[in-house]
Amino acid sequence: MLLHLICKSINKYIQRWQVKVRAVDTAGAGDAFTGYFLACIAEGKDISPALRIASAAAAISVMSRGAAVSIPTKEEVEDFITRMSL
Repeated sequence: MLLHLICKSINKYIQRWQVKVRAVDTAGAGDAFTGYFLACIAEGKDISPALRIASAAAAISVMSRGAAVSIPTKEEVEDFITRMSL
């Protein structure tokens, strides 16, 4: 699954291509993305790193079956970002 994300932020567009993963079940991917994105913004992160983290969470979530059970932990997301050099 190739995630191409565009976000408009204060008159500029941020485009980010993400890693290709083998999707098993997309249930929960939107929840994972939205939850991580909003958590990052609430923590004061800028849009670009928030998109990177949220995209990684969504990518991880589609690689296993189920909705809530597929949402990764913060540590899993950080490890994925490191392993994939995102």
